[in-house]
Amino acid sequence: MSAHACVGCGYCCVKSQCPPSNALFGPRRICPALYWNGECYRCALAEQSGAVGRLVHVGSGCCSPLNRWRLDVRPRIRTDTWKHEGMLDKNDHLCQRQLSVP
Repeated sequence: MSAHACVGCGYCCVKSQCPPSNALFGPRRICPALYWNGECYRCALAEQSGAVGRLVHVGSGCCSPLNRWRLDVRPRIRTDTWKHEGMLDKNDHLCQRQLSVP
């Protein structure tokens, strides 16, 4: 299966909550870390922790043949409007333990 470059359409995050998000926020319909930056969807957890980005392959590309969102990147879902910077307190040992990658 070939992968297309990631365009930040949000499809992957909306279809399935990643393990780090589930560990930190519990099961959610829409992940609180997903937000629209005016051009594309972004993950605040991956931005604040490279380990999360590597774990869930953020930006690795799209290999979903059912994803038509990538052809029309626009805000499609309502995300939290609270400020995402500082969402993950790097001094919070619980967060660090939850986000640690073996």
